[in-house]
Amino acid sequence: MSFCLSPDCESIDEKLPSSKFDKEFTKKINLEALENAAIYKKLSEFDEKWLQNFYQIFLEYYNSILKESSIDIRNKICRDLNYYTDYVLYLIDEIINHYEQINKRNEFKRFRNNIRYQVKLMFPENENVKCYRDEKEHSFHAYIRKKLDDFCQNRDHLVSSVHSDIGKCDILLKYVKEQYDNFVKDDTCFSENNIQKEKIFHINDRCTLHDIPRTFSFSGCDNHEIQYRIKNIPLCPSEYISIFDNFAYFLSDYVGDIPNLSKIVEYTVYVSVVILGMSILFCILYKFSPLGYFLRNKKIKDEMKQNVNVDIMEMLENSSHYENIQAQNTPYHISYHKIQSS
Repeated sequence: MSFCLSPDCESIDEKLPSSKFDKEFTKKINLEALENAAIYKKLSEFDEKWLQNFYQIFLEYYNSILKESSIDIRNKICRDLNYYTDYVLYLIDEIINHYEQINKRNEFKRFRNNIRYQVKLMFPENENVKCYRDEKEHSFHAYIRKKLDDFCQNRDHLVSSVHSDIGKCDILLKYVKEQYDNFVKDDTCFSENNIQKEKIFHINDRCTLHDIPRTFSFSGCDNHEIQYRIKNIPLCPSEYISIFDNFAYFLSDYVGDIPNLSKIVEYTVYVSVVILGMSILFCILYKFSPLGYFLRNKKIKDEMKQNVNVDIMEMLENSSHYENIQAQNTPYHISYHKIQSS
């Protein structure tokens, strides 16, 4: 899936390093088969052979890091391998959710756990490569971060090509401007406060959505500048954020300061499970035990007695003798008005 949807941008993208890497890597691991299994439930396209192939291709790319002389490119390959690993694990979780049968679900959970274990082995602590596992939950934020990382690599590649061919400045300007328009629209804003605090979209000082002019600028081309609408992406106005999100933001500043929070959550879960278990046990005893039989019979008898009393009262109320007794016992209520003196 391309972040840039215009045909011109795609024609530029496909010739640039990040696009070449993604296209080649995803084709070799047959990512489409895994996506079909996770998204369209075409589970027949995903099996043990897919996983074995993934391990093999992954190791090829991991070992290729040493062949790159540029530290920036080495780090970029490492981030890409981490990204795709997170994405693969995310898709396998989606496959697990398709299965309602417990046995099949457990089978895929073991399958996923095995992948997690194997993945850790695939990121050995090699001092020469210096590419380590950085596990993150796959999300739309991760996708945007990947696209930002791709853009910066492609931008630097085009800048280096300009030094040998000044005529490529137009291509560089066009690419940077199109990517700027994709990332920074008029209504672009951060919906979550922690994005700014934690700088989620920050790769390095020259590749960050927290400093727009520095990220979407380049050297080597005179009279080629971009007019920036904003310098920093702002936090969304409160009216565009749900009440729940506002409440969550309010709590987030205080939750981290609560001592023994994990134990509190753990104890809460235990208490909830105990209460649920006692409720289920009570229902079973009420339904099947002698005590439950006694309580049900008593309840039925009480209801019958109450119904009989109601019927008797209705009969008495319809009796003229009962009406006379009631009339005798009812006090008189006489309305009055004060007499006005003439």
